[in-house]
Amino acid sequence: MTINKYMDMKRLIEIVEAKGASMPKIDRSAFLYLDPDPNIKDFAQCGSCFMFMPGKQRCSIFGKNDKVIANASCGLYVYGKPYDDQLIRDAVTPKEAGYVEHKVRCENCSWFNKPNKCGLFESLNDKMSDVFKLDEKVEARACCNGWQAKN
Repeated sequence: MTINKYMDMKRLIEIVEAKGASMPKIDRSAFLYLDPDPNIKDFAQCGSCFMFMPGKQRCSIFGKNDKVIANASCGLYVYGKPYDDQLIRDAVTPKEAGYVEHKVRCENCSWFNKPNKCGLFESLNDKMSDVFKLDEKVEARACCNGWQAKN
C-alpha cells in the first residue's frame, strides 16, 4: 500500500479496516505529535523554527510572496535558530504545510479537555481500537497536526 499526500483520511481508514488485524495499529506519530521543550517559550511557532526568516517575514520552504508571522505555526515545524540569509525554495505552499496563524499547542486545542489528555486520541482509541493505539497522555505545550481551535 502506498500512501500519498492526496489520499484522504477516510480512504486510509477504509484500507486499514479492510486489512484487519494484519496491520499494525496507528500510533500518535501519524499526527506528528511533538513533545515540547520547556526552554522554548514559543515552541511550535514559526518564531522558533529554523526555516523562518524573521526580518523578511518569510519561510524558506514557501514561495517568495508568502508572508509568514512569528506567532503562526505549520506541520513542518523544526526547532532551530531562525535567520534571514536563506534560499527561498518554493517547495510547498502554506496550505500544503498546514500553515495557520494560531498557536497550535495542546493547551490551545479544543481536544485538550482533560488535564494531560487528548480527547481526539481518546475518542479514536475508543471508537476505532482495531485501527488506533494512541498514547492519550499529552503535554500542554506539545503540539500535533490534529489541533483544532477552541470554540
